Amino acid sequence: MVFTVESSVLKDKDFRMYLWVLLLCVLTVFGSYDPTVWLLEVAPALLGILTILILIARGVHFPPFLNAIFIIHAFILTVGGYFSYARVPLFNPDDFLGQTLGWTRNNYDKLGHFMQGFTPYLACRQLLAVRGVRQTGFFPIFLAVSVSLAVSALYELIEYSTCVFSVDGADDFVGSQGDPFDTQTDMLGAFIGALAAVFIFLKFRWRTNLNSCDETGR
Repeated sequence: MVFTVESSVLKDKDFRMYLWVLLLCVLTVFGSYDPTVWLLEVAPALLGILTILILIARGVHFPPFLNAIFIIHAFILTVGGYFSYARVPLFNPDDFLGQTLGWTRNNYDKLGHFMQGFTPYLACRQLLAVRGVRQTGFFPIFLAVSVSLAVSALYELIEYSTCVFSVDGADDFVGSQGDPFDTQTDMLGAFIGALAAVFIFLKFRWRTNLNSCDETGR
């Protein structure tokens, strides 16, 4: 089946917005630290944006706050891919932030893993609401947190695979920076991100229909 984009879709403001985000992400390959590392780091953002574009073309519109979070997450991944996570400015031990907080490594990757738990939790809760799953009680929270941790675990396995198969740029992609507990702290960061989303959106009323989106995004 061939996927085509109707001309009317190109007039959709969300579709155009994500097209611009996709273009900006792709352009960061120029001047990046290592194109292979860039591809490994930015690929999740590119795939996510392409998926959202397909959904929008099919009439699905996410609430504005979710669009903002998706784009912020894509920006974080793109910055990490451009510099490589161990070299992102402001987060180095010798930079102001690193000196102030007493860091011995570049901790930008921890921000990425926080979002790795935060964003999937919100996406999962929205999907559950659309599918008619009851949004009260412990079950939807538990399921969404579990999905977030599963995403984090899958990403760690992908990092491990790049090392096993000696993929070029694997060391920079993994970005452990000599930390023997990097995998555990990465997943802890994702767990903290998911828990933060739980408490921030504890009383939020999720939309049950994504086929249209009003100005409030509800």
